[in-house]
Amino acid sequence: MIRPILTTAAAILIAAPANADQAPCAPYEMIAATLGNEYSEAPVATMLSNEGVALVLFASADGSTYTLLAVSPNGAACVASLGTTFSFTPANDNAKPGVNS
Repeated sequence: MIRPILTTAAAILIAAPANADQAPCAPYEMIAATLGNEYSEAPVATMLSNEGVALVLFASADGSTYTLLAVSPNGAACVASLGTTFSFTPANDNAKPGVNS
């Protein structure tokens, strides 16, 4: 259930028209460097949609901040979400992908 929602969200972000309300976009390397230097965030997860859009989750080591980027195949990255209080969900040994998520 989550996979189609994320794929759709990423496709909308990439296809959205440029306007004042659009998410900030820049080359991936530039945003990654800024996240590392200014917020001490590093990549902790990467997902690839069927449309070729990569979703890269950055987080600080102490979990105080996170940033989710949507990265197009040409290397343009747009901020899809950002916030505070990041943590991983403990693994559930009984969970089945696509069923218990």
